[in-house]
Parts: sequence; structure tokens; C-alpha cells
Amino acid sequence: MIIPLPDNMPIHFVNFIRQLGYASFMHSKTGQINFQKRLSQDVYPRFHIYIDERNGKKLINLHLDQKKPTYIQGQAHMAEYDSEILHQEKIKIEKAIADIMKKPTREEEKQKNHKEGFFSRLFNTKKDT
Repeated sequence: MIIPLPDNMPIHFVNFIRQLGYASFMHSKTGQINFQKRLSQDVYPRFHIYIDERNGKKLINLHLDQKKPTYIQGQAHMAEYDSEILHQEKIKIEKAIADIMKKPTREEEKQKNHKEGFFSRLFNTKKDT
């Protein structure tokens, strides 16, 4: 499943993915940074994310690894790319993206705090302008 990341995210995409509960690891064969989130105490099944870049846009590529891949004359990768549990995870990620895009940037927060003043923030009152 492909989930586009906005260009103007207020935090770095790696930090964003970690906030969703994913751990990063380096793929031994490709050297690409991947992210995984276990569904239980066992290693598998697990959600697996890697970041694609197409036409200058970052995309989350999400699938569900069912078991450890076996590489015997080719690639045998037991993964799901379209299932109900993946749709649910995609919805969670898209909601998290929408929520983070609503948050004001640090610069916007600074400007707001500067306009309000220390005591109005402290006592939750508005400064008369």
C-alpha cells in the first residue's frame, strides 16, 4: 500500500514514522532504511515500511510480513500487500499525517506566544490589542 507524505511536514518523516511505533533498521542487502512494527511479541507478523521517492515525492510503502523470507533460488517473500489489517494501518497513518499537518509550526507557535505575552499565557487570558 502506498501512502504519500506531504512535502511540508513539520517534522522529519523518520521521526514521524517512529512516533507511530515503528523501529528503524538497515536492510542488509540494499542498505536502505526500513521500519517495522510488530503485531505481537514474536518477530512475525509485522508491518514493514520503506520510503520510496518518485518524482521528488516521498511515499510510504507499507506491507505486512507474515514470516521470515526464504531466499532459495529466487525470492520467497511471504507478505501481504492488500488486506483488512493493512487498510486499518493505512487509515491510522493517514490520520496521523492529517493531525500533524494541523499542528502549528515552531515558528507559528513562537509568533503566537510572542503576541500573547508571558502573563496571558500563564493565566490563560488574552492580551488587549
